[in-house]
Amino acid sequence: ALPIFKYMPELSYTNGVLQFEDNKSVVAGNDVVSTGRDPILMRIYRKKLFDESEKIYNRLLCYACKMPWKGLVASHIKPLSACIRQQRMTEAYDKNNGLLLSPNVDAYFDKFDISFDDDGNIILGKNVQDEIKEVIKDYKLDAMVMNNERKKYMKYHRQIFEEKNM
Repeated sequence: ALPIFKYMPELSYTNGVLQFEDNKSVVAGNDVVSTGRDPILMRIYRKKLFDESEKIYNRLLCYACKMPWKGLVASHIKPLSACIRQQRMTEAYDKNNGLLLSPNVDAYFDKFDISFDDDGNIILGKNVQDEIKEVIKDYKLDAMVMNNERKKYMKYHRQIFEEKNM
């Protein structure tokens, strides 16, 4: 049995049986594809984050707020565009360069309006409105999520965050 099948989109491999899945998000074409971004590798990357969430929390949830929101985003810590520009394809699709986030948290994280310290505590930037700060100020990434590999990517994220929020 080849374990790689468990990461292939539209396929399931269980108890030695390989089957096609009816995955509506794939069939409907909801994946955003941009130049240089490999849609298959992106689905594998997202699946690895989903598997990690299931392993750590026994369900899919936002790593920051611990809520099982619909539409969780497989968010890059070091932006995908930077990885592609630097031709670091291993980093681009490395599970440890990702966080499962709710769409709202992801919007702030992607724009470097929030980041996380090495203990997983949220760091709030100057462009986060006070009422939003009040809601998210206690968000934290658990130690199981904030492993040593993620800390390396998060250092990169924090450098950009700090430049933006000086």
